[in-house]
Amino acid sequence: MTIYVDQPVANLNSQWVIVPPTYQTTTPTPQRGILIKTQNTDLDVGHTFIGFEKNNSDGSNVRQVLGFYPDPDASSTASKGKIKDNSGHAFDVSYTISVTALQFNQALQAMTSDFNSANYNLTSYNCTDAALGWMNAAGANLANAPRGLFNNTPGDLGQALRNKSNANKNGGYGMSSKGACN
Repeated sequence: MTIYVDQPVANLNSQWVIVPPTYQTTTPTPQRGILIKTQNTDLDVGHTFIGFEKNNSDGSNVRQVLGFYPDPDASSTASKGKIKDNSGHAFDVSYTISVTALQFNQALQAMTSDFNSANYNLTSYNCTDAALGWMNAAGANLANAPRGLFNNTPGDLGQALRNKSNANKNGGYGMSSKGACN
């Protein structure tokens, strides 16, 4: 399993960055984190997502790259959460762990629970909180990093992951999803 972090500003623990209006129309979707619209300003708060990869006994493998989002039709920073395919989403830092079948299934159960009933809340249960929950259900033991109004943010988590010796600090794009994760 891999946790990917798209920080608002690469290699900084910024919790958000103001998005210029031209950025929204000229930058391809994989380059942006979650956009939060305020009355006068749009903010990029970054994004955290997970790559689930299962190697089958027949040599085939299945991959799903998933992230937790607010309902795009909601008018506030709290809404029913949505899980979306994040294949090819840009990231600044990632961290991969090997898991057993049991740990993998525990992570899938945590993700499925969020899919069925979790609410997205920018400050108390956002994409980073969900991703940490899924990874920790698989035994990753990644720490929360509350700061200010937030339980966790992509900026803070990204910086924490950079301190791990085997983290990918070069960035890139999340792997492509392939097959059903069952």
